[in-house]
Order: sequence, then structure tokens, then C-alpha cells
Amino acid sequence: MLQIPIKTFENRGCNGCSKCCEGYLTADIYSFDMSLQGGSCRFLLKNQCGIYPVRPELCKRFLCGWRENTSIPDYMQPSLSQVILLGRYIENYFYYRLVKCSLEVKEYVFIWADQESRNGKNIVGYNNNGKFCVFSENDHFKKLILEKENI
Repeated sequence: MLQIPIKTFENRGCNGCSKCCEGYLTADIYSFDMSLQGGSCRFLLKNQCGIYPVRPELCKRFLCGWRENTSIPDYMQPSLSQVILLGRYIENYFYYRLVKCSLEVKEYVFIWADQESRNGKNIVGYNNNGKFCVFSENDHFKKLILEKENI
């Protein structure tokens, strides 16, 4: 049976989520490597930024798709869904890139992505079997993104 977390947030703050700082995204934070190979941000302390007032510009400019777009359901918070949503453009097409934060992403993520694509949204990412998936009804977008990914 598909389990979707029931949780509501009064605002779209991080609310204890620190997935963007846990090494699933690649960044140089004050000369320290944050990546799958380098690990979590060296300044991450108990799921919070230990240098928040003086964090680098890169961190200040980072936009979590879930935080920014309040129409995305609460259950898609990265700490619950195990994906970070990154907003991107290719040509004039906006899309969300799903960045996996776990070997096993919650199945409801892919159901959500499929439903969103039926509503005209574009979402791309890798499924739990390692296959690149394009959730979109737009054939031109599909062609562009597959070329970009060399698939």
C-alpha cells in the first residue's frame, strides 16, 4: 500500500530538512567539497547551518523547489520524499529536476511527477531502477532534455 506522509507546514521554511547540505548537491563551500564523494557540508550541525549569518553567496542564492513553490504538496518536502526539486530551464521550458537523496525514493514522488506532467508540467530525474525518466506531455521538451542528457 502506498504511504504518503501526512504532515502540514505553517510556512515553507526548511522545518528541519537539510537535504541540500547533505552532499546530494555539489558545491564548494569555503574551499570544502560538498558532494557525494566529499560528503555533507562541513558546516552542517544538527540539521542546521552552523555559519548561516556568513554562509557563502551560493547558499544564499540556492532555491529549493519545494520551499519556493507552495503548490507542491507538503509530502514532497525533501526530508520526507527523499528528492530535492531543482527548478531549471532548457530553452523556454521550465522543469523540475529530481535529485535523489536516497537509493530508494518514495514511490509517491513518481506518481506526483506523472500527475504534474498531465497538468502541463515538466519533471525529469532517475527512478529507483536507475532509468532516466521524463515526465512531460510536450514532445519537443522531451527531445531537448534527452539530447541534453545524452540519452
